[in-house]
Order: sequence, then C-alpha cells, then structure tokens
Amino acid sequence: MQYWHQMHLLELYQVAMVEKGRAFREITRRDGHRTVTITVNVQPAKDANLVLDKQKNDVLPALLHDYPGLSYTFEGRQADMRDALQSFLYSSTLALILISVLLAVPFRSYLQPAIVMPAIPFAVVGAVIGHMIMGYSISIISMMGIIALGGVVVNDSLIMIDYANTKRQEGHNAVEAICQAGIRRSRPIL
Repeated sequence: MQYWHQMHLLELYQVAMVEKGRAFREITRRDGHRTVTITVNVQPAKDANLVLDKQKNDVLPALLHDYPGLSYTFEGRQADMRDALQSFLYSSTLALILISVLLAVPFRSYLQPAIVMPAIPFAVVGAVIGHMIMGYSISIISMMGIIALGGVVVNDSLIMIDYANTKRQEGHNAVEAICQAGIRRSRPIL
C-alpha cells in the first residue's frame, strides 16, 4: 500500500509523444494474421473486371513491393465466382462423361457419341459471342443457361443421328442418310 501512495500522477504528454490520427475500430485476424477489408462498389457493375485488372496489374504489385509480407485475396462476389467456376468445370467434365456414356446406349456405339459431343463447345462459343454482342458479362445464371443449352444441343444431335441411323438401316449410304436427316429433322430441331 505504501507503493501507491508514493506514485505521482503524470500527464500522458509528459511521458509520450502523441499524434492525432485515425485508428481501426477493431483488429480482425485470419489464421493469426491481421486483416483489413476493403469494399468497393463499381458503377456500372459491368466494369468491375476492369477495376480488378487495374488493381491486380498496377496497384497491388506496387504495394507488395513496398510492404514485404503483405498478401491479398479477393472475397465476396469474386470468391463466389471463383468457387462457381471451379464447381462448373468439375461438374461439366463429369456431365460430359456421363452424356457420352448415356448416348452410347441408344446408339449402340462409342463412336457416334464422339460425333455428338463436339457440338457442345459450339453452343458454348455461340453463347459467349451472344453475351459479347449484347454487352453482358457472363454470370452464374449465364453458366446455368449454357449448361441447359448443352442439353438442348445434345438432344437435337440425338434426334438427327437417330434419323440418320434409321436411314442407314434402310440401306442408304452414310452421306445420303445424313443429308436426309439434315433436311427432315431441321424443322423439329428448330
């Protein structure tokens, strides 16, 4: 108790240099490292990729150079898009294999599904070009539409090749059978 009586009260300015400034309200940590969250709302939203490219190519490399040990990640919509794209690639690969196997059953051949499958990338290219022409960016909803379009393309190819196979069984040669399939099945496909 005697110790407390001997203490003198000092003002903070007598023992420290004080500078006024802004401070964080809280310090958040992830995996033991301090984190800072920066949120940006880009207007118009379709230019978000341009802003991200500028940050990735110009701003962030300079910060990494000036502050060794600094790291960054893109979260929020960017993380959602990254996760959706990884899931899309995995799911679409699995779907393509499954489609090939399922097409082999009605065709009774492994070669004919290999003829149908290249039609799917044409559908994807057409969808991407359509987005570019209309000025839309590809979103998660767009990817779902592209998957549905792939199903339509496979179905239409199945209709055409099935008709050509029927003509081949009737005795027509391959070129004549596929030409007749193109003529007779164009309207149902469209």
